[in-house]
Amino acid sequence: MFHLIKRSYSVETIGEEFTRRIFLLNNKGERISPWHDIHLNIKQSKTSYPAFIEISRHQIAKFEVSLKEPHNPIKQDTRKNKHTGNHELRYYAQFPLFNYGCLPQTWENPFEKDVYSDYKGDGDPIDVLEIGMHPLSTGSVPDVKILGALRLIDQGEVDWKILCINTHDPLAKKLHNPYDIEKHYPGKVAAIRTWLEEIKTYDGKARNKVEGEIEGPEFAMKIIEHGHKQWQRVYNGEYKEEGYWIDK
Repeated sequence: MFHLIKRSYSVETIGEEFTRRIFLLNNKGERISPWHDIHLNIKQSKTSYPAFIEISRHQIAKFEVSLKEPHNPIKQDTRKNKHTGNHELRYYAQFPLFNYGCLPQTWENPFEKDVYSDYKGDGDPIDVLEIGMHPLSTGSVPDVKILGALRLIDQGEVDWKILCINTHDPLAKKLHNPYDIEKHYPGKVAAIRTWLEEIKTYDGKARNKVEGEIEGPEFAMKIIEHGHKQWQRVYNGEYKEEGYWIDK
Protein backbone atom coordinates (compact mmCIF):
# COMPACT_ATOMS: atom_id res chain seq x y z
CA MET A 1 0.00 0.00 0.00
CA PHE A 2 1.42 3.39 -0.97
CA HIS A 3 1.80 6.18 1.57
CA LEU A 4 -0.76 8.97 1.70
CA ILE A 5 0.43 11.99 3.68
CA LYS A 6 -0.76 15.53 4.17
CA ARG A 7 0.84 18.11 1.92
CA SER A 8 2.69 20.03 4.62
CA TYR A 9 6.46 19.77 4.51
CA SER A 10 9.67 21.30 5.81
CA VAL A 11 13.35 20.48 5.33
CA GLU A 12 16.24 19.53 7.60
CA THR A 13 19.83 20.15 6.48
CA ILE A 14 22.74 18.33 8.09
CA GLY A 15 26.46 18.22 7.29
CA GLU A 16 28.52 20.37 4.96
CA GLU A 17 29.88 20.00 1.44
CA PHE A 18 30.36 16.26 0.70
CA THR A 19 28.35 15.20 3.76
CA ARG A 20 25.54 17.73 3.32
CA ARG A 21 22.11 16.13 3.17
CA ILE A 22 18.73 17.84 2.89
CA PHE A 23 15.88 15.73 4.28
CA LEU A 24 12.18 16.24 3.68
CA LEU A 25 10.07 16.31 6.85
CA ASN A 26 6.34 15.76 7.21
CA ASN A 27 4.03 17.85 9.39
CA LYS A 28 5.13 15.81 12.43
CA GLY A 29 8.78 16.64 11.83
CA GLU A 30 9.57 13.08 10.71
CA ARG A 31 11.92 12.30 7.84
CA ILE A 32 10.12 11.00 4.78
CA SER A 33 11.10 10.09 1.25
CA PRO A 34 10.42 12.64 -1.51
CA TRP A 35 10.60 9.73 -3.94
CA HIS A 36 8.13 7.39 -2.24
CA ASP A 37 6.02 9.38 0.24
CA ILE A 38 4.67 12.25 -1.86
CA HIS A 39 1.61 10.75 -3.46
CA LEU A 40 1.49 11.40 -7.22
CA ASN A 41 -2.26 10.79 -7.39
CA ILE A 42 -1.91 9.66 -10.98
CA LYS A 43 -5.52 8.60 -11.57
CA GLN A 44 -7.26 11.60 -10.04
CA SER A 45 -5.31 14.52 -11.50
CA LYS A 46 -4.91 15.06 -15.23
CA THR A 47 -3.56 18.59 -15.27
CA SER A 48 -1.30 19.03 -12.23
CA TYR A 49 0.96 16.97 -10.00
CA PRO A 50 3.18 17.57 -6.97
CA ALA A 51 6.83 18.21 -7.86
CA PHE A 52 9.89 18.10 -5.64
CA ILE A 53 12.38 20.92 -6.26
CA GLU A 54 16.06 19.98 -6.12
CA ILE A 55 17.74 23.02 -7.69
CA SER A 56 16.44 26.58 -7.48
CA ARG A 57 16.62 28.62 -10.68
CA HIS A 58 19.31 30.88 -9.18
CA GLN A 59 21.52 28.04 -7.92
CA ILE A 60 24.41 26.26 -9.68
CA ALA A 61 25.13 23.51 -7.13
CA LYS A 62 24.01 20.23 -8.76
CA PHE A 63 21.67 18.82 -6.13
CA GLU A 64 19.71 15.61 -6.66
CA VAL A 65 17.71 13.04 -4.70
CA SER A 66 19.83 10.12 -3.49
CA LEU A 67 17.86 6.99 -4.35
CA LYS A 68 19.93 4.57 -2.27
CA GLU A 69 20.28 6.44 1.03
CA PRO A 70 17.71 6.18 3.86
CA HIS A 71 14.78 8.54 3.31
CA ASN A 72 16.25 9.59 -0.09
CA PRO A 73 17.70 12.97 0.93
CA ILE A 74 19.02 15.57 -1.48
CA LYS A 75 22.79 15.59 -1.87
CA GLN A 76 25.21 17.44 -4.11
CA ASP A 77 26.53 15.50 -7.08
CA THR A 78 30.29 14.96 -7.44
CA ARG A 79 32.69 14.57 -10.34
CA LYS A 80 36.35 13.71 -10.86
CA ASN A 81 38.64 16.65 -11.53
CA LYS A 82 40.27 15.90 -14.90
CA HIS A 83 43.51 17.59 -13.81
CA THR A 84 44.00 16.21 -10.30
CA GLY A 85 41.89 13.04 -10.38
CA ASN A 86 40.28 14.07 -7.08
CA HIS A 87 36.54 14.01 -6.55
CA GLU A 88 34.94 17.42 -6.15
CA LEU A 89 31.46 18.83 -5.72
CA ARG A 90 29.69 19.42 -9.00
CA TYR A 91 28.45 22.86 -10.05
CA TYR A 92 26.75 23.86 -13.27
CA ALA A 93 28.74 26.14 -15.55
CA GLN A 94 25.56 28.13 -16.26
CA PHE A 95 22.53 28.93 -14.13
CA PRO A 96 19.46 26.84 -14.95
CA LEU A 97 16.72 28.70 -16.83
CA PHE A 98 14.11 27.01 -14.64
CA ASN A 99 13.51 25.49 -11.23
CA TYR A 100 14.85 21.94 -11.56
CA GLY A 101 13.16 19.06 -9.80
CA CYS A 102 11.48 15.70 -10.20
CA LEU A 103 8.12 13.99 -10.01
CA PRO A 104 7.72 11.73 -6.96
CA GLN A 105 6.72 8.11 -7.47
CA THR A 106 8.20 7.99 -10.97
CA TRP A 107 11.29 6.27 -12.38
CA GLU A 108 12.99 6.00 -15.76
CA ASN A 109 13.97 2.34 -15.99
CA PRO A 110 17.67 1.90 -16.92
CA PHE A 111 17.23 -1.84 -17.52
CA GLU A 112 14.61 -1.66 -20.27
CA LYS A 113 14.16 0.35 -23.45
CA ASP A 114 11.79 3.28 -22.97
CA VAL A 115 8.43 2.75 -24.70
CA TYR A 116 8.57 6.20 -26.33
CA SER A 117 12.19 6.17 -27.52
CA ASP A 118 14.99 3.86 -28.64
CA TYR A 119 16.95 4.26 -25.40
CA LYS A 120 16.93 2.93 -21.86
CA GLY A 121 16.07 5.28 -19.00
CA ASP A 122 18.58 7.19 -16.89
CA GLY A 123 17.66 5.47 -13.61
CA ASP A 124 16.20 8.56 -11.91
CA PRO A 125 12.73 9.97 -11.25
CA ILE A 126 11.28 11.96 -14.15
CA ASP A 127 12.65 15.51 -14.20
CA VAL A 128 10.51 18.63 -14.16
CA LEU A 129 11.53 22.06 -15.44
CA GLU A 130 9.34 24.65 -13.71
CA ILE A 131 9.36 27.82 -15.84
CA GLY A 132 7.41 30.22 -13.61
CA MET A 133 8.37 33.75 -12.62
CA HIS A 134 9.86 33.02 -9.21
CA PRO A 135 12.71 30.85 -7.89
CA LEU A 136 11.51 27.93 -5.78
CA SER A 137 13.60 26.77 -2.84
CA THR A 138 15.37 23.41 -2.68
CA GLY A 139 13.12 20.94 -0.91
CA SER A 140 9.86 22.73 -1.71
CA VAL A 141 6.88 20.75 -3.00
CA PRO A 142 4.75 22.88 -5.34
CA ASP A 143 1.82 21.67 -7.39
CA VAL A 144 2.74 22.10 -11.04
CA LYS A 145 0.64 22.31 -14.18
CA ILE A 146 1.91 20.10 -17.01
CA LEU A 147 2.64 21.97 -20.25
CA GLY A 148 4.76 19.64 -22.38
CA ALA A 149 7.77 17.35 -22.60
CA LEU A 150 11.22 17.27 -24.20
CA ARG A 151 12.96 14.02 -25.14
CA LEU A 152 16.57 14.53 -24.03
CA ILE A 153 19.15 11.90 -24.97
CA ASP A 154 21.78 12.30 -22.25
CA GLN A 155 24.99 10.30 -22.71
CA GLY A 156 23.10 7.52 -24.50
CA GLU A 157 20.11 7.39 -22.13
CA VAL A 158 16.66 8.92 -22.41
CA ASP A 159 16.01 11.59 -19.80
CA TRP A 160 12.55 13.06 -20.26
CA LYS A 161 12.08 16.68 -19.20
CA ILE A 162 8.55 17.72 -18.25
CA LEU A 163 7.89 21.42 -18.79
CA CYS A 164 5.51 22.78 -16.18
CA ILE A 165 4.55 25.85 -14.16
CA ASN A 166 3.73 26.35 -10.50
CA THR A 167 -0.07 26.41 -10.20
CA HIS A 168 0.24 29.54 -8.02
CA ASP A 169 2.26 31.41 -10.63
CA PRO A 170 0.51 34.48 -12.09
CA LEU A 171 0.73 32.99 -15.60
CA ALA A 172 -0.46 29.49 -14.70
CA LYS A 173 -4.02 30.14 -15.88
CA LYS A 174 -2.78 31.39 -19.24
CA LEU A 175 -0.35 28.59 -20.05
CA HIS A 176 -1.76 25.29 -21.28
CA ASN A 177 0.67 23.96 -23.90
CA PRO A 178 3.95 24.70 -25.72
CA TYR A 179 2.30 27.29 -27.95
CA ASP A 180 1.29 29.31 -24.90
CA ILE A 181 4.85 29.09 -23.56
CA GLU A 182 6.18 30.62 -26.77
CA LYS A 183 3.49 33.28 -26.73
CA HIS A 184 4.28 34.49 -23.21
CA TYR A 185 7.98 33.53 -23.08
CA PRO A 186 9.27 33.98 -26.65
CA GLY A 187 12.42 31.95 -27.21
CA LYS A 188 12.19 30.22 -23.81
CA VAL A 189 11.90 26.66 -25.10
CA ALA A 190 14.73 27.15 -27.61
CA ALA A 191 16.96 28.50 -24.83
CA ILE A 192 16.11 25.53 -22.60
CA ARG A 193 16.93 23.10 -25.42
CA THR A 194 20.33 24.73 -25.87
CA TRP A 195 21.02 24.66 -22.13
CA LEU A 196 20.15 20.96 -21.89
CA GLU A 197 22.21 20.03 -24.92
CA GLU A 198 25.33 21.95 -23.99
CA ILE A 199 25.52 21.88 -20.19
CA LYS A 200 27.61 18.68 -19.95
CA THR A 201 30.13 19.82 -22.54
CA TYR A 202 31.58 22.07 -19.82
CA ASP A 203 32.47 18.88 -17.94
CA GLY A 204 34.26 17.53 -20.99
CA LYS A 205 31.43 15.16 -21.93
CA ALA A 206 29.69 14.69 -25.26
CA ARG A 207 26.94 17.08 -26.29
CA ASN A 208 23.45 15.90 -25.41
CA LYS A 209 20.60 15.98 -27.92
CA VAL A 210 16.94 16.94 -27.65
CA GLU A 211 15.18 14.70 -30.16
CA GLY A 212 12.20 16.02 -32.11
CA GLU A 213 9.92 18.89 -31.24
CA ILE A 214 8.42 19.61 -27.85
CA GLU A 215 5.51 17.31 -27.05
CA GLY A 216 2.19 18.58 -25.71
CA PRO A 217 0.68 18.03 -22.26
CA GLU A 218 -1.33 14.96 -23.26
CA PHE A 219 1.81 13.14 -24.34
CA ALA A 220 3.68 14.39 -21.27
CA MET A 221 1.04 12.79 -19.07
CA LYS A 222 1.58 9.45 -20.83
CA ILE A 223 5.27 9.75 -19.96
CA ILE A 224 4.33 10.43 -16.33
CA GLU A 225 1.92 7.50 -16.18
CA HIS A 226 4.53 5.15 -17.61
CA GLY A 227 7.14 6.46 -15.17
CA HIS A 228 4.74 5.87 -12.30
CA LYS A 229 4.27 2.24 -13.34
CA GLN A 230 8.04 1.79 -13.46
CA TRP A 231 8.35 3.26 -9.95
CA GLN A 232 5.73 0.78 -8.70
CA ARG A 233 8.02 -2.02 -9.85
CA VAL A 234 10.87 -0.59 -7.76
CA TYR A 235 8.63 -0.01 -4.75
CA ASN A 236 7.28 -3.54 -4.93
CA GLY A 237 10.81 -4.95 -4.75
CA GLU A 238 11.43 -5.99 -8.34
CA TYR A 239 14.85 -4.28 -8.36
CA LYS A 240 15.81 -4.71 -4.70
CA GLU A 241 19.25 -6.06 -5.66
CA GLU A 242 20.08 -2.57 -6.98
CA GLY A 243 20.02 -1.15 -3.46
CA TYR A 244 17.22 1.41 -3.84
CA TRP A 245 15.97 2.54 -0.43
CA ILE A 246 12.35 1.51 0.15
CA ASP A 247 10.46 2.73 3.21
CA LYS A 248 8.51 -0.40 4.03
